[in-house]
Amino acid sequence: MRKGWRSPLKEKPLRNPGQSLDEKIHHLQDVETNSYLLIALSALVMAFYEWFRWYTDVGYHPIALTIFALLVCVYCGRKVRQVVYRGRRLKQGRDGEKIVGQYLDGFKSIGYRVFHDIVCDGFNIDHVITCEHGVFTVETKTYSKPGSGRPEILVKGDKITVNGFTTNKIVYQAKGEAAWLKQMLLETTGENYPVRPVVLFPEWYVNSSQASLDLWVLNPKALPTFISNTPKLLSQQQVMQLTYSVSRYIKTC
Repeated sequence: MRKGWRSPLKEKPLRNPGQSLDEKIHHLQDVETNSYLLIALSALVMAFYEWFRWYTDVGYHPIALTIFALLVCVYCGRKVRQVVYRGRRLKQGRDGEKIVGQYLDGFKSIGYRVFHDIVCDGFNIDHVITCEHGVFTVETKTYSKPGSGRPEILVKGDKITVNGFTTNKIVYQAKGEAAWLKQMLLETTGENYPVRPVVLFPEWYVNSSQASLDLWVLNPKALPTFISNTPKLLSQQQVMQLTYSVSRYIKTC
C-alpha cells in the first residue's frame, strides 16, 4: 500500500470456523519450518566452507566473504520488502472478499443461494448468486483509497477508472467468469441460463451511469436493489436445477 493511502475497508471480516487452527498451522509450516530450514542451511554452508579451506589449504579471506554477505543481505532485504508489500495487498483483497461474502450471505434470508470462491480452469469466481432474477457472478475488487478527498470509481462503457488509472481488464475478467459459468451450466443442464457479471468495490462510491448494459459495477450495498429491479427470468424449478449443478461442480472440482 502506497504511503498516504488507506484501505477502503472500515471493519474487519468475521472469523471463519477453525481460523485459529489455520493460523497456527500456517505459522508452523511457513514460519517455524522455514526458520529451522534456514538455520540448517546456514550451518551446512559454513561447514562446507571450512572443509573447502581445509582441502585447498587456503587462508582466510574475510573481506571477500563480507562483501558477498552484504550483497546477499541487500538482495534478500529487497525481496522481503516485495513479499511484505504483496502480503499486504493479498490480505486487503482477502478481507474484502470475506466482508462482501458475509454481506452476500444475508441474501439467503430472501431465498437467494450464494456460493463463494468457485475454482475454475486457472482462475476463480469470488461469488455466485442464483435466484429467480437470474444467475450473477460477482468479482470483488478491494482497492486502496487516497488518504484525503472523496475519490470515486468512474465507469464508462467497458473501462473503469480507479485512482486515476483506467483499465478494461476488470471488465474482461468479470465477463469471462460469467461466460465460463454460462457454458458450464449449459453443459451440465442443457439449458442456456442468463448469467450477468457483477463487479463490486467495497466502501467506494461508484459512478456507473455510463457503464455498459451487460455489466454491473457497484458498491455492494447497491446490489440488492439492482437484483430486485431485474425481472424474474427463472422458475423455482430452474433455480433448483442450476443451483444443484453449481453445488455439484464445487464438490467434485
